[in-house]
Amino acid sequence: MITGTIYKIECFKTKQIYYGSTTKTLFEKMREYFENYIEYKKGAHPYKAPFALFKGNDYKFFLINTADYEHVFELKNETLKYIKENDCINKLFVDKVKKKAAKEYREANKDAIKEYNKAYKEANKDAIKEYNKAYKEANKDAINEKRRQQRADKKQSEKKN
Repeated sequence: MITGTIYKIECFKTKQIYYGSTTKTLFEKMREYFENYIEYKKGAHPYKAPFALFKGNDYKFFLINTADYEHVFELKNETLKYIKENDCINKLFVDKVKKKAAKEYREANKDAIKEYNKAYKEANKDAIKEYNKAYKEANKDAINEKRRQQRADKKQSEKKN
């Protein structure tokens, strides 16, 4: 169980908003952003999306929600709701967050997923076999061409060595 916080940063000059989440306190996250922004201006830290709001020095952090979550991907998914439902500068980062959450889920549930896939393959062995047979028949020419190309590439590689 983790405690997560969802927050927004609003720039009053540009009216831009950024939504984020953290397992730290909001104060710790604010301090981290501030320190990273100072390092970024010196060229010693990579750019982060919220930095766009800090330029005019007229911004504020707002606490949206603090709750307990089973896993960090649940916190990220909750943050995605705010990003999707509101106009904000980090809409471009939605896919990145989804991929990261999916990766974390797969890592946390690796054994269960492996068992599920094994059971699915066993239960659907005949259907999978028929599908593969039909696919190979329908794509015979493309498969053979790919194999010819692979053999040619292998010969070319052996000649170079």
